[in-house]
Amino acid sequence: MAFSDIVAGFTKSYLYTNLARDGVRLWNRLGDLELGDLDKRRLLRKIGVAPYHPGTRTASDVTLFLLGGIVGAVVGLALAPKPGVELRSQVKDKALNLFDQVKNKAQDVERVTA
Repeated sequence: MAFSDIVAGFTKSYLYTNLARDGVRLWNRLGDLELGDLDKRRLLRKIGVAPYHPGTRTASDVTLFLLGGIVGAVVGLALAPKPGVELRSQVKDKALNLFDQVKNKAQDVERVTA
């Protein structure tokens, strides 16, 4: 008998035991539920699952995203090392310098390949 056969046997035993136990728990939870009167929300609450409300979830996600953006902007402005005009001009100068470097490299590559 190989090791994989032993592991497979233990796995099946564990799964069968847990499936049976979970089935008994579900049966006990649904025991007082009448089968003629199936209410989806009540059934989901009995099983222990919350009903899904996509509209509410989306609204709260968007609100949290916007709130995070606002908090991030405020923290960024509060912790900026220089005043706004100075910082923007420095960033602009570095971006233009980088753009010129890329442009020069592209021209060099163009000359070499031509």
